[in-house]
Amino acid sequence: NDNKIEAIGTELLGLKSNTCYSFSIDLAYSNKFSYDGIIYKPTMLNIWVSDEPCTKGSLIFSSPEISHTNWQTYSFNLSGRYNYIILEPNYVTSEKYYGNVLIDNIQILENELTLGNDTTICQGETLTLAVDNFWQNIEWSNGSTKNNVVAGQGTTWVIAQKGNCIIKDSIIIKYRDPIEVDLGDDISLCFANNIELNASTPNGTYKWNTGSTEPIIYTSSPGFYQVEVSNGCQIVTEGLTVFERKNCCEITAPNIFTPNNDGFNDSFQILTNSNVTTYKVKIFNRWGILVYSSNELNNFWKGSINNSNEAPNGIYYWVINITCNEGTYNYKNEFNGFVTLLK
Repeated sequence: NDNKIEAIGTELLGLKSNTCYSFSIDLAYSNKFSYDGIIYKPTMLNIWVSDEPCTKGSLIFSSPEISHTNWQTYSFNLSGRYNYIILEPNYVTSEKYYGNVLIDNIQILENELTLGNDTTICQGETLTLAVDNFWQNIEWSNGSTKNNVVAGQGTTWVIAQKGNCIIKDSIIIKYRDPIEVDLGDDISLCFANNIELNASTPNGTYKWNTGSTEPIIYTSSPGFYQVEVSNGCQIVTEGLTVFERKNCCEITAPNIFTPNNDGFNDSFQILTNSNVTTYKVKIFNRWGILVYSSNELNNFWKGSINNSNEAPNGIYYWVINITCNEGTYNYKNEFNGFVTLLK
């Protein structure tokens, strides 16, 4: 239009950082357009990018005068994460006139500069890092200007250029930690619960003699357990033997006692070699009536009924529930029997 500039814009979707985008666009001029006998003149094309729609933010390309009537391809580069692109024909000179430019075949090519994700390598190893050959003015953190470098532990960065794109990327390389697997000493435990055998290590793969490939296994059976652990750098083998210990969370109880205050066998005394965490004893007479109860292991029954009246001679039924701690494991057990009270 006379004394006016027209433009078209669109949203840019999915632009990535560390990427130089190569744009190509075909442009031509038509000498067939006219208005009131006035032939349209050639114009040029400006291309803008911005973060807001319909806003000319940064000028990334200006073509020469498009006076050729055949299609010709023009190229430019873009880096950065912009949201919108605007194509704007403009006057070649300060004179305002009727003009045109024809646009077709817009294409975008990604040129990503990436050294990959941060990674780990074995002690003493190195990693070869490389960028594609189309990058120019390459500079590595060690001063090299080649397309590839050999890097060890630490941070390595590279800066490279393509057209007006200048891209930088970096990678952190760490040495893989040595394998430290310790299943502990041989275990002698009661088998009321499963036992956990833990061989976990960073980046580890596992092969147990049980056939498991998990870092942790559980067992309630005695035997020899062995695991082979690999992290891609080392292979370590560790094993232990699990023994079943007898008389776990066991008690001994008398079958007769004589509460006559003679200092000998005066109480129903319960004994155990286990580490008791909870304890409950109940004693019943021959008719099933509760005559005594206690939650304290060392609070022995001295032959009273409800801690007051003396119980008569006879046979009494008792039930004991006990929980014992063996290392990190708790075991529960229940015992019952008969005791004769005789004065």
